[in-house]
Amino acid sequence: MFQNFTNLEILSLASAKISSVLPTSLNISSSLKLLNLAETRLQGKLPHYIFNLPSLKTLDLGNNYFTGDIPSEISLPKLLNLNIGFSGLRMEPHTFHSLLKNSTLLKSLDLSRCSLMGSLPDYLFNLRHLRYLYLLDNKLNGTLPSQLFTLPTLVGVYLDDNMFSGNVPFESFSLPSLETLYLSNNQLVGGLASCKLKGFPNSVRTMKQLYHLDLSGNEIRGQIPHWAGKIGGRGVRGGLRPFELCRCILASSF
Repeated sequence: MFQNFTNLEILSLASAKISSVLPTSLNISSSLKLLNLAETRLQGKLPHYIFNLPSLKTLDLGNNYFTGDIPSEISLPKLLNLNIGFSGLRMEPHTFHSLLKNSTLLKSLDLSRCSLMGSLPDYLFNLRHLRYLYLLDNKLNGTLPSQLFTLPTLVGVYLDDNMFSGNVPFESFSLPSLETLYLSNNQLVGGLASCKLKGFPNSVRTMKQLYHLDLSGNEIRGQIPHWAGKIGGRGVRGGLRPFELCRCILASSF
């Protein structure tokens, strides 16, 4: 079904259940701005040309059956939204670095289950427009860098099911727009009432939009402050729900 697309700016085949492979060469318009192939059951290796479309702003390849590595030659200078999560593709560390270095306008990045390894690259902290970061279900390790939690536009951060260790740098948080923070199932340690913390630090307490906070599956302990259920500035619906709080902490009082 894939023919030459020489004049297209938008190509969306999401959920079309194509169950095929992408051709090794395809005459796609250099003006293409959106390419959505999510949930199409595409398989096989991903052609290099997909990552060399100069006008592309949105690329969604999520939830497919591709195989092999994401091409290391990436040139997507105008890219705003990238979803490769659960696509079957793997991303080598040097490709991850190159992507972040050359796609500085990113607003949403989903690399869930892409076999990412190692620590978070410093280039990530230069994405000053980033709103959503999905890196769940990888093999990322090392400590959580405090620079990540000072990106001013972050709304959702999903780092669950990795191998991060050390303390959560709560005291460095400066995330006025944050609504969701998932850090569950890592190797994080520390305490809320210990490790020099007398409770939730003020940086977390003042996150007026925070709605989901999940620290379960770690070694973080301590009692939940009485005001924790009031985090969030939108009334009952905007505050952290009791269920979410129960999942956050292995509280010694439970």
